[in-house]
This record gives sequence, C-alpha cells and structure tokens, in this order.
Amino acid sequence: SNPISTILSFTSPSIRPSISPSIIRSILPSTSSSPSTCPEDPDGLFFFRYKISDRSSPILHSCNWLKERKNAPTVCKSAVDYSADGVAPARVVCPDTCGTCHQSYPSERPSQKPSIKSINSPHDLTTLHPTQSALSKNSALVPCTENPDANFFFNLNLNGIKISNYENCRWLSNHPASELICETKTESTGQFGPPKEVCPITCRACGSVSSEDVNTPSSLVGQESTSSPSLFPSSLNSSCLEDDNGLFFLGNKGGDPEVPIFETCKWLQSKKNFQSICDDYLESSSGINPAREICFRTCGTCHLTQPSQAPTYSPSLSSQPSLSPVPTLSTVPSTQPSQAP
Repeated sequence: SNPISTILSFTSPSIRPSISPSIIRSILPSTSSSPSTCPEDPDGLFFFRYKISDRSSPILHSCNWLKERKNAPTVCKSAVDYSADGVAPARVVCPDTCGTCHQSYPSERPSQKPSIKSINSPHDLTTLHPTQSALSKNSALVPCTENPDANFFFNLNLNGIKISNYENCRWLSNHPASELICETKTESTGQFGPPKEVCPITCRACGSVSSEDVNTPSSLVGQESTSSPSLFPSSLNSSCLEDDNGLFFLGNKGGDPEVPIFETCKWLQSKKNFQSICDDYLESSSGINPAREICFRTCGTCHLTQPSQAPTYSPSLSSQPSLSPVPTLSTVPSTQPSQAP
C-alpha cells in the first residue's frame, strides 16, 4: 500500500477525541487553536428527576436530548441533586450545553483517573465580573481545599425568628443560587463558619482573605449587626433590618417545584408590583424564605421581626377573661324602683 496515503488518512479530524495520543505525527496542524476545556459526551446521561408515580425510579436523559429542548436553561438551573444511584444532574454532566464549564462541582464518587484540570487554581476559573481585592496588610492565606461534607452556618428566618441551620458544601455546590448564598450569608457561630470560609472552591474564595474582611458583616439597612446571630430578634427598632442582597424565594418556574426562582431585596425594590410579591404567601424553598420574611422594610413587615416564643399555626386563645365580662353595675340607684318583685 502507498505509505503516503496511509499517513494522510490520519490527518482528517476524528468525530470524537481518541482515548490515547496518536503514535504517528500529523503532517497538518490541528484545526483548533487550543484543546477543548469543556468536554461533553452527547450520549452522557444525567439525572432529570424522579417519576411522580414512583419516587424511587429516576428519569435519565442525555445531553443530546437536552440540547434540543427549548427549556434547556431551566433544566440546567434546576436545584435537583445527585440521584440515589449517584447520577449527576445536567449542569454537571452537560457543561457545554448548560454553560457551566467554568464551574467546579465536587463529584459524588472518586474518579478512577486524576482530573486533567486542577480545581485548586483560582485563576483557572472564569468569572463573569472582575474580582475586587479584599486583601489587607494583615491578610492570612486561606488554603483552597474543600470537604463536600463540611458544614457551614446557614441561618433561616421563620416568621421573623432567626433559626440556626447548617448545610454542607455539596448542597451549596448544587444550589442554583450558590453565588448569592456565598455573598449574602456571612454570619457564623463559634463552631461553624460562613460559606466562603468552609467552601472556598464553591464560593471561589481561594487565596488571601483578611480576618477583618471575613468577620465584616454585610451592609444592612439599619444599625450594625452583632458578630453572632441571636436566636430571637431584638424588640428594638434595629430588629427591622434588610439586606439589599438578601435572597428570597419568588416562586417556581412554570409551577415546577424542582425549578425554584430566587431574587434579592434590591431587585424587589425596583419592581412596581413589589407589594403583590410581598403579599404572596409562599412557603420556603431550599431553605430560602419568601419576600415578606426577608425584605422587611420593602414589604412593610417589620412587625414580623418582633420576638415570640415560638411561631403559632392557629390564633392564640386568651388565657385571661376580659376585663368586663358582664355589663358594669351602676353605683347610683335609679330614680324609679323596679316593677319586678
């Protein structure tokens, strides 16, 4: 056979990348200026959701299927987590279609081979906006390591009462609003730190961070917040605080509970229909409360921040009788005697 024609047969690009490098050198340069940094298997299966009729039966779809769907962005942003069998959601399996190539997700199971790209290099991650430096002279190096099962402090508001809650880095990395949670949840307890400290890779907080910057509370409307949250809010006017970046649950996309929508108080302030959003009595979703319980000043619900021993689900019954259970008797007799015996 002609050796030249044999060699030239290798110069045409293959449909899929080969598993191992070619033994024979190519005569022509690659048509791509750089290797793809966002590989995606069109036949790769991702976890879509469980069947409504059987919550133990997962529904799986391929990246090819997703690419042809008009609601692909909604599926990609879904808060669905890994399936019980360890199958990852669309945003992890189909990064090219979902536009999540720049994000790093902790795998549910260890891979058999080391990753080609190191997730420990913060400069490898592409951000939408330039990062503002938060360094100071007394900054301390924060190692860029992350345990998916490490817990961070994630306070909740229940009818105006702050409840201490904790979540882990795996939960955060799969949350559609992880970036906002990293930026807005800055409180900590003695044992559990905020998301940026506990999950620096997910929050993209790797590098040098000043201890002063870490302990600085977010800019709240009102008086300064304390270094640690109280179990019950203060009865003073300072209890009516509102964080412009505070995240609230707006509703479900298309009525699908697996696709929650979250917005900030600053976004709510710019809406003409803010009052109708405030009046919408939604339940919490993924630990995020509705607007009336997050944006107190905007919604005019500062009264919800007044302390109570526990939230009630029914009207409270009075423990004392009324001050005047019967008509008050007169102290002066009438001018005419009664006709009754």
